[in-house]
Formats: sequence, structure tokens, C-alpha cells
Amino acid sequence: MVLIFNLCAWFIPLYGCPMALVGIGLCYFGMKSPKYKTFAIIGLVISVLGLIATLINGALGANMAINAK
Repeated sequence: MVLIFNLCAWFIPLYGCPMALVGIGLCYFGMKSPKYKTFAIIGLVISVLGLIATLINGALGANMAINAK
């Protein structure tokens, strides 16, 4: 569920970054279970991609705010 919200929240860095970090943390605990290890790996990849997208979006937004005239 966190992953779905993470994919939707990347465009708002204030929400996307904490959601991605929560997703990464939950994936860490999911890796301990052999039954859900595959889902945890998929979730980890999606969370990392969401975190990267959030950071890029935040950096671009900050750059646009600084350079706005």
C-alpha cells in the first residue's frame, strides 16, 4: 500500500520522500521472510525509484524557484 502511495506522491517532495523511506524500511523487514522476499525486492526497487524521482523533482523545483525572475 505504501508503494502505491509512493508512486503517486513523488511529485510532491514533502510527501514523496518520507513515503519512499517508509517503503524502503518496510522492504528491509520484508526481506527477512523467505515467503515474501520477491515482493520485498520489487517493493525496494519501486521505493528507490520513487525516492530518486522525488529528489530530482525537489531539486528541479528548487532550481526553478531560485532562477525565477
